[in-house]
Amino acid sequence: MRYLSALGFILILFSCNSDLKEGRLKDETLVDTLGITAYVSFNSECPNCLRSKSALIDAATAYPNVKWKALLIDDLDSNTLPDAIFQKYQAADAKNIAKKLLFTVTPEVLLMSHGRKVYQGAITDQNKVLGQGKLLPQLNYLMDACTALEFNPDTTLQSTKAMGCFIEFNL
Repeated sequence: MRYLSALGFILILFSCNSDLKEGRLKDETLVDTLGITAYVSFNSECPNCLRSKSALIDAATAYPNVKWKALLIDDLDSNTLPDAIFQKYQAADAKNIAKKLLFTVTPEVLLMSHGRKVYQGAITDQNKVLGQGKLLPQLNYLMDACTALEFNPDTTLQSTKAMGCFIEFNL
């Protein structure tokens, strides 16, 4: 009986991870399947988030047709991103959604089109390691992904590695 429970748990984990790897998530209440949605993990205490904030707001302003959903990992983050652009989820809900989307750090972005993953990873190439990075980015991955999606709705871009503060899910 114990082995069947463990096997069931492993199968559930595999199915959850394979949904995202295949570019689709099955939890329809979590993922908006209509239109384009960008999920962004953010923590105002993370130096990499602060470094990426202007590029994030620039992308959100340039693409108002995208539904921008900010996962605010810290309860003190409610005023860090503009309310007019971002639908905000506070710490408990934000961590739950971030975990389901397989986010591990802040900042990290997941861009989806009609429930299909288009891009996941860093906002720009500005952050190198925690607390270290360039003054200005050379590549804006999020803006490039939004632009590519505008020209080709079926596009899928290679993910990048997001660098930042680890999300502490158990707190």
